Formats: sequence, structure tokens, C-alpha cells
Amino acid sequence: MLQLDVWRSPSTITPFLTIISHSHADHIPKNTADIVVIHKYWADRPNVKHVKPVIADGKPIIFKPSRNAKIIVKALTPREVGRIAGRQINRLHSTWWLISYDNQTILFIGDLDAGETTIVKDFIEGLERSGTRITKLAIPSYNGVNGHNSEGMQLAKEVADLTMYAKAKGITTIALPHPVLGPGSWDEVWIRSS
Repeated sequence: MLQLDVWRSPSTITPFLTIISHSHADHIPKNTADIVVIHKYWADRPNVKHVKPVIADGKPIIFKPSRNAKIIVKALTPREVGRIAGRQINRLHSTWWLISYDNQTILFIGDLDAGETTIVKDFIEGLERSGTRITKLAIPSYNGVNGHNSEGMQLAKEVADLTMYAKAKGITTIALPHPVLGPGSWDEVWIRSS
């Protein structure tokens, strides 16, 4: 049903909806669903224009893949993430998305910088205080990376720690291999589409 950047569940042959987290080339799929959503901050970047996306501006967007199904997607700005997490946040590596469908709420983060995993934990806690429970966490899995404010395995270890935290809270963890599967306590591993 969903494609998150270039990743989709192994059981999804043709996604109904593609959600793009940011404009880095390795996150822009060549083949997308008919409906593509991206936050307005990234929409005018040259490598995104070919996908002709629906532009998200922070308000929830509702899609109806069938008469009985509804998908609600909401792009979160750094300021909104910070308000919920109880922190001052000026920038994040990528747009964070809340996606609701089939009685599930997914937090999708397409890319992270070192240090952002603590923000994710605070954000999840803040959502719970306001009465919203994340049921799935879809995040990149790194197996060593230089960049993203990280050296070697630092970010991979932070993500692995985040997956343990999520699992302890009963949240299903979805690995988005970036580019290969790294350490973590993963319930699902999504595959790269071409």
C-alpha cells in the first residue's frame, strides 16, 4: 500500500501512495505510486520535480485508496517536532511524517543525523502524553556511515538503541536499509524499489 522514499514492504507490489522525506537523490524513487507526497520545503528541488508531487504544508492530507480505507498523512516541521518533544529544534535531516491507516500510526523518518534518535524518543513520549500512540516506527538502518554528523558505527549504534527502546514500548520497528541492513531489533525489513 505504501512506499516510503525508495522502500516498500516486500508484500507491496504496486504501492497506492509514495511519501518522500527529503530531496537527496538516494531517497527519490525512479518508480513511484500514482500519488506522491512531499513537504513543501523540498518540493522545488531539481531532483524532485519529475515526480509531480502533492505538496504537503503541515496540514493532514487524507487519501482514500478504496471505499472502506483511508490513509491520513501529516508532515511535521522541526518546530512541531520540538513542541511535542519538549525541545528547541531548528532543523532535522529530513521531514518526519505521521501516517495513519488500518488502526495503525506510523512515524516515518527517511534519514537521520547522529543525535536525532534522542529527539525521536522524546517525540514518542510527547505524543503519548497527548494521547497518540505510535504503533510502527519506520527509520533508516545504517551499517556504518561517515557523514550525517557521524563517524563509523556511531549512528548505527544510536539507531539500534532506538529500536530497542521502541520494542520495549510495543512499537513495531521497520528497517529501511540505508543502503544495507545494520544492527537493530527489527520486526520488518522493507526492500528498495527500483
